[in-house]
Amino acid sequence: MGVVRDVLALPDVRRLEFGWGCSVVAELAGTIAMSVYAYREGGATLVGVYGLARTLPAAVAAPLVMGLSDRVRRERLLLVATGLRLLCLLVAATIAALDGPAVLVIGFAAAGSMLAGTYRPLMVTILP
Repeated sequence: MGVVRDVLALPDVRRLEFGWGCSVVAELAGTIAMSVYAYREGGATLVGVYGLARTLPAAVAAPLVMGLSDRVRRERLLLVATGLRLLCLLVAATIAALDGPAVLVIGFAAAGSMLAGTYRPLMVTILP
């Protein structure tokens, strides 16, 4: 327990771990909200489409983003990926609130989720 206390005494590590925790909570909340939205708009079929749209591209995006981590500052890459996730979710929420096309809502939400798999690997590369 002393080692954990020593590590958490480092402000940068605390911020990084707090950010990761917020990222996980936000991703889960977004997934639940989008699943409910997709079910309301198109039933189980649209929920399945959303699941595929957020999972399959992530398998391609994560290695590509991680490949940039040797060329770009990892801290900056982490901030950009997280910022893009936020932007995509905000656009999806705005379109949904304005009763826009479900395809656009699902597309933007899936694009944001696609970057979720990059947070933990990037975080690990930053930790001492």
